[in-house]
Amino acid sequence: MHNYYVGRTQTDGSKSANAAWLPPTPGFRNWRTDMKPEDVAKFEAAAGNLLDDLGYETGSVAISGSVRQHVAKIREQFFHDAEERKWRLPTIW
Repeated sequence: MHNYYVGRTQTDGSKSANAAWLPPTPGFRNWRTDMKPEDVAKFEAAAGNLLDDLGYETGSVAISGSVRQHVAKIREQFFHDAEERKWRLPTIW
């Protein structure tokens, strides 16, 4: 994911940055500095091990028990809704 643009970047000036597969602008929308620490903790708790698996640095703040409980409730509700709607989810979940 970090290098999605490698080998795909196109220099055609008529395309948008997304269509030309340009790399992200450095320092633009840096979630590590733009998000509040408590929001980073919530996101990291919700993402679980996925951030580590994808090579992102984590652990910027401690994740409290109340945040973990909140995230668990959201995850439980998501799976309940997915089951009711008969969504086919990846087996890794």
